[in-house]
Amino acid sequence: MQEALLTALELIRFEVLTNKTFSKTYTRPLGNELEQKNIILLSRALSLLPIKLKNMQWLGPLNRDLLVFNSFVKALNRSYRNLCEMLTLSFFLNGLVVKDREDYFEINDSLPYMADVNVALGLVCKHYLERIIEGQSAIEALASTEKAFPTCVSVKEDLETGFQFWTRLLEAVVVLFKTNTISADTFNMFSNANEWLQNRKF
Repeated sequence: MQEALLTALELIRFEVLTNKTFSKTYTRPLGNELEQKNIILLSRALSLLPIKLKNMQWLGPLNRDLLVFNSFVKALNRSYRNLCEMLTLSFFLNGLVVKDREDYFEINDSLPYMADVNVALGLVCKHYLERIIEGQSAIEALASTEKAFPTCVSVKEDLETGFQFWTRLLEAVVVLFKTNTISADTFNMFSNANEWLQNRKF
């Protein structure tokens, strides 16, 4: 979750983690404009987290906008990974660590941003919130989402983790706003989405 939080904060700084669309949609969006923007922001934030998937091909809806957003995420995370690898390499080249050792693979595995994240949890979040907009209860929306994403091991657990991550991200956004690091518009965007979400979680 720490890796995802760092990525989120950088994407906020680059004005990538927003509620503005990246790609034109050819299907009729659900809800009013405010609801659509909140879903965009929330689903993008949750897409930064990994999700537990079964060992089978992906079954479930996709979203062009989330896939575009994920390309920014991958570019940023891979640059972080490269930075960590280069720093580690410099330790060895400059004789700052013991070179004769047997834990090279462990060192590699311990570095952050080892694997790319996909948009699965963002898709799950989007589907769940859209069912809420359609008038389903939280329990009904969760059941519908579980049925729509049979590849996921536990939609409920992953969404709970995602909402916990959102809470931590919002706390960070509040700190950034208080220190005049982000604009009032950015703060209000996250604050409004959080207020909207509170009555729609299960």
